[in-house]
Amino acid sequence: MGFEQLALKSQTLSEFFYARLAQDIDLGTADGRSRLAQLAQPLIQRLPGGVFHELMLSMLAEKTGVSAERLEQVKQLESEKPLKRPEKAKGYQKTPIRHLITLLLQRPELALQAEDIEPLGELDMPGAQLLMELLEFIRARPNIHAGVILEHWRDTDYASHLMKLAQAPVELEEHRLEAEFSDTLNRLLESGRSEIKRLTEKLAQGEPLSDAEKEILRNAAVKNS
Repeated sequence: MGFEQLALKSQTLSEFFYARLAQDIDLGTADGRSRLAQLAQPLIQRLPGGVFHELMLSMLAEKTGVSAERLEQVKQLESEKPLKRPEKAKGYQKTPIRHLITLLLQRPELALQAEDIEPLGELDMPGAQLLMELLEFIRARPNIHAGVILEHWRDTDYASHLMKLAQAPVELEEHRLEAEFSDTLNRLLESGRSEIKRLTEKLAQGEPLSDAEKEILRNAAVKNS
Protein backbone atom coordinates (compact mmCIF):
# COMPACT_ATOMS: atom_id res chain seq x y z
CA MET A 1 0.00 0.00 0.00
CA GLY A 2 1.44 3.39 -1.04
CA PHE A 3 1.83 6.32 1.32
CA GLU A 4 -1.19 8.20 -0.10
CA GLN A 5 -3.42 5.13 0.29
CA LEU A 6 -2.14 4.56 3.82
CA ALA A 7 -2.78 8.19 4.74
CA LEU A 8 -6.32 8.00 3.32
CA LYS A 9 -7.01 4.79 5.24
CA SER A 10 -5.74 6.33 8.49
CA GLN A 11 -7.83 9.45 7.93
CA THR A 12 -10.96 7.36 7.32
CA LEU A 13 -10.35 5.31 10.45
CA SER A 14 -9.63 8.34 12.63
CA GLU A 15 -12.78 10.09 11.45
CA PHE A 16 -14.84 6.98 12.21
CA PHE A 17 -13.22 6.71 15.65
CA TYR A 18 -14.05 10.28 16.67
CA ALA A 19 -17.49 10.26 15.06
CA ARG A 20 -18.45 7.26 17.20
CA LEU A 21 -17.00 8.67 20.41
CA ALA A 22 -18.62 12.08 19.93
CA GLN A 23 -22.09 10.76 19.05
CA ASP A 24 -23.73 11.96 22.27
CA ILE A 25 -21.25 14.70 23.16
CA ASP A 26 -21.65 18.45 22.60
CA LEU A 27 -18.20 19.59 21.49
CA GLY A 28 -19.42 23.17 21.64
CA THR A 29 -19.06 23.07 25.43
CA ALA A 30 -16.00 22.76 27.63
CA ASP A 31 -17.58 19.80 29.43
CA GLY A 32 -18.16 18.05 26.12
CA ARG A 33 -14.58 18.52 24.97
CA SER A 34 -13.32 17.30 28.33
CA ARG A 35 -15.54 14.23 28.06
CA LEU A 36 -14.20 13.45 24.59
CA ALA A 37 -10.64 13.63 25.90
CA GLN A 38 -11.52 11.28 28.78
CA LEU A 39 -13.00 8.73 26.37
CA ALA A 40 -10.39 8.98 23.64
CA GLN A 41 -7.13 9.06 25.57
CA PRO A 42 -7.29 5.53 27.06
CA LEU A 43 -8.04 4.15 23.59
CA ILE A 44 -5.23 6.12 21.94
CA GLN A 45 -2.82 4.85 24.60
CA ARG A 46 -3.44 1.31 23.39
CA LEU A 47 -2.27 2.15 19.87
CA PRO A 48 1.35 1.35 18.99
CA GLY A 49 3.60 4.38 18.61
CA GLY A 50 3.90 5.74 15.10
CA VAL A 51 2.24 7.94 12.51
CA PHE A 52 -1.31 6.79 13.23
CA HIS A 53 -0.88 7.29 16.98
CA GLU A 54 0.38 10.83 16.36
CA LEU A 55 -2.49 11.52 13.95
CA MET A 56 -5.08 10.43 16.51
CA LEU A 57 -3.46 12.55 19.21
CA SER A 58 -3.28 15.58 16.90
CA MET A 59 -6.96 15.22 16.01
CA LEU A 60 -7.87 15.00 19.70
CA ALA A 61 -5.87 18.15 20.35
CA GLU A 62 -7.70 19.91 17.51
CA LYS A 63 -11.14 18.82 18.72
CA THR A 64 -10.55 19.64 22.40
CA GLY A 65 -8.44 22.77 22.01
CA VAL A 66 -5.73 21.23 24.20
CA SER A 67 -2.23 20.90 22.77
CA ALA A 68 -0.90 17.44 21.98
CA GLU A 69 1.98 18.11 24.38
CA ARG A 70 -0.46 18.85 27.21
CA LEU A 71 -2.48 15.72 26.42
CA GLU A 72 0.72 13.66 26.65
CA GLN A 73 1.50 15.25 30.03
CA VAL A 74 -1.98 14.42 31.34
CA LYS A 75 -1.59 10.86 30.07
CA GLN A 76 1.69 10.53 31.94
CA LEU A 77 0.16 11.84 35.15
CA GLU A 78 -2.77 9.42 34.82
CA SER A 79 -0.43 6.47 34.33
CA GLU A 80 1.40 7.34 37.55
CA LYS A 81 -1.76 7.34 39.68
CA PRO A 82 -2.35 4.30 41.92
CA LEU A 83 -4.53 1.68 40.25
CA LYS A 84 -8.14 1.87 41.39
CA ARG A 85 -11.23 -0.07 40.48
CA PRO A 86 -13.00 1.77 37.63
CA GLU A 87 -16.73 2.36 37.69
CA LYS A 88 -18.79 0.22 35.39
CA ALA A 89 -20.36 2.02 32.47
CA LYS A 90 -24.10 2.45 32.84
CA GLY A 91 -26.03 -0.28 31.08
CA TYR A 92 -22.96 -2.46 30.65
CA GLN A 93 -23.64 -6.02 31.76
CA LYS A 94 -20.51 -8.15 31.69
CA THR A 95 -20.99 -11.61 30.19
CA PRO A 96 -18.16 -14.05 29.38
CA ILE A 97 -18.41 -13.26 25.66
CA ARG A 98 -18.49 -9.49 26.15
CA HIS A 99 -15.60 -9.80 28.57
CA LEU A 100 -13.51 -11.72 26.02
CA ILE A 101 -14.28 -9.21 23.27
CA THR A 102 -13.32 -6.34 25.57
CA LEU A 103 -10.03 -8.05 26.39
CA LEU A 104 -9.37 -8.62 22.67
CA LEU A 105 -9.91 -4.93 21.95
CA GLN A 106 -7.50 -4.07 24.75
CA ARG A 107 -4.91 -6.67 23.75
CA PRO A 108 -5.60 -8.17 20.28
CA GLU A 109 -2.55 -10.44 20.56
CA LEU A 110 -4.46 -12.49 23.14
CA ALA A 111 -6.25 -14.12 20.20
CA LEU A 112 -3.03 -15.95 19.36
CA GLN A 113 -3.54 -18.06 22.50
CA ALA A 114 -6.73 -19.55 21.03
CA GLU A 115 -6.30 -22.82 19.16
CA ASP A 116 -9.45 -24.88 18.59
CA ILE A 117 -12.24 -22.30 18.62
CA GLU A 118 -14.79 -24.36 16.65
CA PRO A 119 -16.85 -25.27 19.77
CA LEU A 120 -17.79 -21.58 20.04
CA GLY A 121 -19.96 -22.11 16.98
CA GLU A 122 -22.13 -24.51 18.96
CA LEU A 123 -23.02 -21.95 21.63
CA ASP A 124 -26.50 -20.47 21.54
CA MET A 125 -25.34 -17.23 23.15
CA PRO A 126 -25.50 -13.62 21.94
CA GLY A 127 -22.14 -12.59 20.51
CA ALA A 128 -20.68 -16.09 20.10
CA GLN A 129 -20.49 -15.76 16.32
CA LEU A 130 -18.91 -12.30 16.58
CA LEU A 131 -16.33 -13.62 19.03
CA MET A 132 -15.42 -16.42 16.62
CA GLU A 133 -15.07 -13.97 13.74
CA LEU A 134 -12.93 -11.65 15.86
CA LEU A 135 -10.60 -14.45 16.87
CA GLU A 136 -10.22 -15.62 13.28
CA PHE A 137 -9.71 -12.06 12.00
CA ILE A 138 -7.01 -11.24 14.55
CA ARG A 139 -5.20 -14.57 14.25
CA ALA A 140 -4.88 -14.00 10.51
CA ARG A 141 -3.41 -10.54 11.13
CA PRO A 142 -0.89 -10.64 14.00
CA ASN A 143 0.22 -7.29 15.43
CA ILE A 144 -2.95 -5.39 14.48
CA HIS A 145 -4.46 -2.90 16.94
CA ALA A 146 -7.99 -2.11 18.06
CA GLY A 147 -8.38 0.66 15.50
CA VAL A 148 -8.06 -1.80 12.62
CA ILE A 149 -10.66 -4.07 14.22
CA LEU A 150 -13.14 -1.23 14.66
CA GLU A 151 -12.54 -0.10 11.08
CA HIS A 152 -13.19 -3.61 9.73
CA TRP A 153 -16.59 -3.81 11.43
CA ARG A 154 -17.56 -0.15 11.15
CA ASP A 155 -20.25 -0.62 8.47
CA THR A 156 -21.84 -3.60 10.22
CA ASP A 157 -24.49 -3.96 12.90
CA TYR A 158 -21.68 -4.70 15.36
CA ALA A 159 -19.96 -1.31 15.00
CA SER A 160 -21.55 0.58 17.90
CA HIS A 161 -21.44 -2.52 20.11
CA LEU A 162 -17.70 -2.94 19.54
CA MET A 163 -17.05 0.75 20.19
CA LYS A 164 -18.87 0.50 23.53
CA LEU A 165 -16.87 -2.58 24.49
CA ALA A 166 -13.64 -0.82 23.49
CA GLN A 167 -14.49 1.80 26.13
CA ALA A 168 -15.63 -0.70 28.76
CA PRO A 169 -13.54 -0.89 31.95
CA VAL A 170 -11.25 -3.86 32.46
CA GLU A 171 -10.91 -4.43 36.19
CA LEU A 172 -7.66 -6.34 35.94
CA GLU A 173 -4.01 -5.59 36.30
CA GLU A 174 -1.99 -5.94 33.10
CA HIS A 175 -0.11 -9.08 34.17
CA ARG A 176 -3.39 -10.95 34.80
CA LEU A 177 -4.97 -10.33 31.38
CA GLU A 178 -3.52 -13.40 29.65
CA ALA A 179 -4.65 -15.84 32.34
CA GLU A 180 -8.09 -14.21 32.54
CA PHE A 181 -8.55 -14.45 28.77
CA SER A 182 -7.38 -18.06 28.61
CA ASP A 183 -9.52 -19.21 31.55
CA THR A 184 -12.68 -17.48 30.30
CA LEU A 185 -12.24 -18.76 26.74
CA ASN A 186 -11.60 -22.32 27.91
CA ARG A 187 -14.80 -22.27 29.97
CA LEU A 188 -16.78 -21.18 26.92
CA LEU A 189 -15.16 -23.80 24.71
CA GLU A 190 -16.00 -26.48 27.26
CA SER A 191 -19.61 -25.28 27.25
CA GLY A 192 -19.68 -25.74 23.48
CA ARG A 193 -18.27 -29.27 23.74
CA SER A 194 -20.76 -30.13 26.48
CA GLU A 195 -23.63 -28.93 24.31
CA ILE A 196 -22.59 -31.26 21.48
CA LYS A 197 -22.34 -34.16 23.92
CA ARG A 198 -25.77 -33.39 25.40
CA LEU A 199 -27.44 -33.24 21.99
CA THR A 200 -25.71 -36.42 20.82
CA GLU A 201 -26.98 -38.29 23.89
CA LYS A 202 -30.45 -36.83 23.40
CA LEU A 203 -30.49 -38.05 19.80
CA ALA A 204 -29.22 -41.52 20.81
CA GLN A 205 -32.07 -41.83 23.32
CA GLY A 206 -34.60 -41.13 20.58
CA GLU A 207 -35.70 -37.80 22.00
CA PRO A 208 -36.92 -35.22 19.46
CA LEU A 209 -34.57 -32.37 18.57
CA SER A 210 -35.56 -28.85 17.66
CA ASP A 211 -34.53 -27.44 14.29
CA ALA A 212 -31.86 -25.35 16.01
CA GLU A 213 -30.47 -28.42 17.79
CA LYS A 214 -30.41 -30.40 14.55
CA GLU A 215 -28.50 -27.56 12.89
CA ILE A 216 -25.91 -27.58 15.67
CA LEU A 217 -25.32 -31.32 15.22
CA ARG A 218 -25.15 -30.99 11.43
CA ASN A 219 -22.56 -28.23 11.72
CA ALA A 220 -20.53 -30.28 14.19
CA ALA A 221 -20.64 -33.30 11.87
CA VAL A 222 -19.43 -31.23 8.91
CA LYS A 223 -16.55 -29.75 10.93
CA ASN A 224 -15.46 -33.19 12.12
CA SER A 225 -15.76 -34.92 8.74
